[in-house]
Amino acid sequence: MHNDTRRRTLRVHYTASVAWRTSLLCILMLGGATTACSQNVQTQNQTMDQLPAAARLLQTQSATVGEPEQRIVRDPAAWAALWASLHAGMPAPPLPPVDFAREVVAFATMGTRSTGGFELNVTGTRRVGQDLEVVLVETVPAADCMLPQAETAPTVVVRVPSAPGAMRFTVQRKTQRC
Repeated sequence: MHNDTRRRTLRVHYTASVAWRTSLLCILMLGGATTACSQNVQTQNQTMDQLPAAARLLQTQSATVGEPEQRIVRDPAAWAALWASLHAGMPAPPLPPVDFAREVVAFATMGTRSTGGFELNVTGTRRVGQDLEVVLVETVPAADCMLPQAETAPTVVVRVPSAPGAMRFTVQRKTQRC
């Protein structure tokens, strides 16, 4: 009985240790990503501005979209039309405010997918001279993954600073192992 109690104690200590290390890693990796002020991250000799949490206007798996698309919205009328189209056939929440004098809306969707397991995220923006790149990460499931058999439409809408030059999307693709 003494050995059984010792094993349980060791298992609890090990589990607590793993949980603590995992929490510390999450804090170190993600802790600053949700602060209200923009932070800079060095990537490939360029600076990427991470978006504050308040910049994310919509992230969903169930938007009413068909084909993959990326779009920059620069005016209130186009923003209202996009918002209505994303919620077609269902009650739309109130239109989030955007200050188009200083900001634009970046919209991206992977289009309709026949299974789950797909994700789309905007990780930040990167200035290249006068231009602004919106950095997208598309995550797709590995071929051997068991996936829910339900249609999804990974879609993200964020508010980003406007730029005097061109605005474009940069897409990074990654495969999620199961």
